[in-house]
Amino acid sequence: MGMKEYRPLSMLQARLWLLQGASQAYYAQCAICLDGVLNMAALLCALQKIVERHEILRTALWQESAMTVPVQVISSHVEVSSPVIDLMHVSASSQDILPNIYLTSVLQAMANKDTSSPLLFYLVRFSSEKHLVLLCLSAFFADGYTLIQMTAELSQSYAFYLKGLKGANLTDEPLQYADVSDWQEEALASEEGSILRQYWRKFNLSQLGATQLPFGQKGPASCSGNEQFAPSLLVQPVEQHLADQIMLLAQRSAVLLDVLLLSCWEVLLWRLSGQQDLVIGLACNGRNYDDLTDALGLHSRFVPVETRLKEDLSFEQVIASVHESLLEATKRQAYFTWDAFSVCDPTSPSFFAACFEYERWLAPFMAENLLFSLHQRSCCTEPFALKLTVFQVAKRLHLEWQYDPQSVHIADVHRLAKLLSSLLESVLAQPQILLGQLPPLISEW
Repeated sequence: MGMKEYRPLSMLQARLWLLQGASQAYYAQCAICLDGVLNMAALLCALQKIVERHEILRTALWQESAMTVPVQVISSHVEVSSPVIDLMHVSASSQDILPNIYLTSVLQAMANKDTSSPLLFYLVRFSSEKHLVLLCLSAFFADGYTLIQMTAELSQSYAFYLKGLKGANLTDEPLQYADVSDWQEEALASEEGSILRQYWRKFNLSQLGATQLPFGQKGPASCSGNEQFAPSLLVQPVEQHLADQIMLLAQRSAVLLDVLLLSCWEVLLWRLSGQQDLVIGLACNGRNYDDLTDALGLHSRFVPVETRLKEDLSFEQVIASVHESLLEATKRQAYFTWDAFSVCDPTSPSFFAACFEYERWLAPFMAENLLFSLHQRSCCTEPFALKLTVFQVAKRLHLEWQYDPQSVHIADVHRLAKLLSSLLESVLAQPQILLGQLPPLISEW
C-alpha cells in the first residue's frame, strides 16, 4: 500500500473547508483535445510520471469524527488509470454534446470519490485520430494554474516517452505543496511579513456584506448556511477583429491584456452602480516567485483592488491607475489573509461580490505526431456573486461569466456581456475619452 504522511491543511485549504459547506462548486477541470495518432501506453506513463512528481496529486483529505477540520494524507504511491469513453459510433452532433455531459458526470464522480488520489482522468475517443482528455480535481488540490501546468507537463512527458527518454526530467524537482504552505505560514508570521501585511489593511473590507451589484438580488448564496453556492456559466467568445484591437491597445499602452480588460470591467461596474469605491476581487495565482513556477495545488487567492473613478478621468488614466494597483496587489498577494481585518459585523462575508480573473493558456503543442490543445476549462476556488474571467489562447480571446443564480439573473448576465462589448468598442475607438463622455449604457439595462 505504500507509506502515508499526514500534514495539516494549508491556510487556503482551511479557508476553503469553512467556505465549502455542502457545496460541490469548488473544483478545477479541463478538457484537452488530442489530434493525431495516440499512443495510449505512453499517455498513461506520462500521467503516472506527473503523479509521482507532485505530492499534491497523491493527497487526500482525512477526518475523524472528533476532528473539526481534516488533515492531508499524502500517499507515497498511487497507480493511475484512464477509463476510456468510446464515442466512435455515435453521430457527430452527439459527439459535440456528450463531452459536456461527461464533464458534469466527472464532477459528480469526484464529489463521491473516496480514493487515495484527488485526480480523475478520463479519455474520450471520437475516432482513431481524435481524442479528448478530461482532467478533474477538487479545488482543495488544484487551481486554474494547476491545469495549465499539468497540460504542459503531460504533453512534454508524453513526448519523452515516445522518444524513449523514460527517465528524463521535465525540469528540476518541483517544490511540494505542503512544504510551500509551511514556508508561507512562516513568512506571514515573521516580522517582515507583518510589515508587508500592513498594505492590505488600508482596504475597508468590513462593509463587503453591504456591497450591492447594480443588478443583484442579494449577496452570494454562501452568505446563508441554508443555501449552497452553485455558480452557473455563460461563455462569451470575442470576435477576432475585436481581440486584435484589444491586444493592440494593450501594446500601445505598455500594459498587459489583463490590465486593459480589468479597467473596462471596473468602469462598467462603476457606471452601473454609481459607487466610486467599489472593491473587486482580483485572482492572483500565488506563484510570484520563480521557484513556484512548477508548483501544483491550491495557491491562487483573490485579493482586493480598488480604483477611484471620476467622470473627468480619461480611460488612458484609468489604465495607468489600474496597472499600478495590479502590480502592487500581485507583488503582495502572498501576504493577504482575511484574518488581517477586524470585521465589526461577524456576519459580513469574507469574499468579494464581483471578481476578475485572467488566464493565459499555452498555444497548441505538438508532441511527436500528436497535437495537444485546449478544448474547455472551468475552475472555481472562491465564492462570488459574479466573476468575469478573461481567457486567452494564443491570439484568441473569450470571456467567461460565472455567476451565482441566487444572486444574479441570467438575463442580467447577458445584458452585462452586451454592455461590456459596447464599452470595449468605445474605448478602443477613442482611448483618451473622458469617462463622463462615454456613450450612455444605463438606458440599455
